[in-house]
Amino acid sequence: MRVGKHLHSMHKAVLDLDPESANELMLYVEPLAKPEPDADGTPDSRTASQRRLDALLQLVRWGSEHKAMPKPGGRSLHVMATVTLRELYGMAGLAYLNNGDPLSVQELLAKAGEVDVSLTVFGTEGEVLHHGRTQRVAPAGLRAAVIARDKGCQHSGCDSKPLYCDIHHVTWWSRGGDTDIDNSALYCGRHHRQLHQRHWQATMINGIPHTIPPPWIDPQQKPRRNRVHDPPPWRG
Repeated sequence: MRVGKHLHSMHKAVLDLDPESANELMLYVEPLAKPEPDADGTPDSRTASQRRLDALLQLVRWGSEHKAMPKPGGRSLHVMATVTLRELYGMAGLAYLNNGDPLSVQELLAKAGEVDVSLTVFGTEGEVLHHGRTQRVAPAGLRAAVIARDKGCQHSGCDSKPLYCDIHHVTWWSRGGDTDIDNSALYCGRHHRQLHQRHWQATMINGIPHTIPPPWIDPQQKPRRNRVHDPPPWRG
């Protein structure tokens, strides 16, 4: 396998595979590389090659979560969760884990004695009041806070969980954008690529990521908020 820089800051990878290895690779890649229209019926704009790359990256992410995979820096098991200030003080209600699963506040606090817990606390208006950190580099703490707010890909209609998402700079880093929570949003690999192909745009409205479609999809280019990850009472 060879990976090198290509045109326009892109990278090019070349794989030399024997027939058995190629067959095994495609056996796992092809089922994940099928076209996926958006929830509103918009066709999948990716080429077959782009879909296969997204599928391969998804397999890599899944593999990185396997218990046999060495942990970078020897880190222990880490749990990220979110909770409102009211629920934390009242020791009642639910917190939400990185994968979207609910967990009672009491169960979450009990886990703090067994594993590292990063806890993000929200105020009554949904603002991030606190995001906990263990001794990790700053981007890890920022990612925890962005996951707590977004809960998944912010492209309208996409249900991809944080595990399969990247942090996108709403104002691009190359254009002077900061790496902070007010300029960061979660997007899955497919929709992150669409943003950098300049077809779609991301914007922040009242501290919440929205996605602007290209004019051939919506001539008025109205910003769209993804409600798929909202808790049921607020899902619309």
